[in-house]
Amino acid sequence: MTDRSKEFMDTIKQADDHVGHLDDERVAGRAYQLWENDGRPEGQELDHWLRAEQELHGQSEEATPMPDRSEEPATSPAAKKPMK
Repeated sequence: MTDRSKEFMDTIKQADDHVGHLDDERVAGRAYQLWENDGRPEGQELDHWLRAEQELHGQSEEATPMPDRSEEPATSPAAKKPMK
């Protein structure tokens, strides 16, 4: 591996670690909110963490919905122009 390739891979790893850290902070914050909303029960840390992960990861998938193309006409608008 060249020095340039190693430098690039190190940069990618640092960015990945940073994003993972930010994601963990978001999950921890949401898990804390869930824990408080549930009356601060003891021994349910994992449940709150998993619920928070599911909520946050579900939001990121919902934030970029794919367009529904099932109702679009099969022909393009250009194909509908009358012939002269």
